[in-house]
Amino acid sequence: MKRNEDDYSYRNGDSFQLDLNIEDEVMSQDSPKRASVTHEHDESGNLGQYFREIAAYQLLSKEEEYALGIKAMEGDQQAIDKLITANLRLVVSIARKYAGRGVSLADLIQEGNMGLMSSVIKFNPDKGRFTTYATWRIRDVIVRSVYNQGRTIRLPIHWFDQNKSYFSARAQLGVDCGEVKMQDIDVLLNKKSGWALKAFQRSQHTVSLSEPCGCDESLTVLSLIVDDKQISPEEFLVYIEHERVVSSLLAILSENELAVLCGRFGLDDCDIKSVKEMSVEMKFSLEWIRQLEISAKKKLRSQACKIGYTKENCSFSE
Repeated sequence: MKRNEDDYSYRNGDSFQLDLNIEDEVMSQDSPKRASVTHEHDESGNLGQYFREIAAYQLLSKEEEYALGIKAMEGDQQAIDKLITANLRLVVSIARKYAGRGVSLADLIQEGNMGLMSSVIKFNPDKGRFTTYATWRIRDVIVRSVYNQGRTIRLPIHWFDQNKSYFSARAQLGVDCGEVKMQDIDVLLNKKSGWALKAFQRSQHTVSLSEPCGCDESLTVLSLIVDDKQISPEEFLVYIEHERVVSSLLAILSENELAVLCGRFGLDDCDIKSVKEMSVEMKFSLEWIRQLEISAKKKLRSQACKIGYTKENCSFSE
């Protein structure tokens, strides 16, 4: 019996559809935007030629597969090669489902081909169809490749299992409730408070700071990140203007008034001092220091209001 070219897997002679279950959903949501097959073709020009070459290999019937399996067990290299080449399209069909998850399609196919070759060596035709056995070995190799190579920072595989539970619960609650909260996921899975939040944080992907943004390759992620420790150009201009205004206001004070204000308010990098400390430093009485401070404040308030500052902006405390 010849198989239809779109059917790649059989169990006990009957075709079955490859079940990718919730793991596909997990990896799809746990990764950056999924690349299309066309994008992968553009990424590696040799892929198109490879697809044309493997399309020339004929698919095997159940009887041919069994006969080749027996010979492969006996070490017949030609039978081994024929089993491999006839199922190269099976590898591509599985690898395409995991494209765009941090590993290129070409690398996924290469990993899948390694799984296919190991399947031929360990296959026992008396226990079922080769495609059934090979499918799960190929899929396991590809999934592990995505787990190990799909991230800049590798995570333990058991974390992916936890992420699978998280995304599964989130999908279930999303259908039932419309809006999903982390606490609801913890309750649904009978986990400790905060478990869902940790699973969500682990599922996030790292992005290179030098990665281009948009069509302009000179624009990188780093150039879009705001440095909280640096003031913006607008704030810098305001600071310069305030500094200019304060300098012009202080210029109208007498030498003693300026010295008192600098000491009392820490202007011009001076240490803030009490009235008594200023009295000792300037060798003036306490009352005279207070009068100099009051006089200086009045002058500043009057001049500031003249140049347009409101009373609130120039209301020095008495």
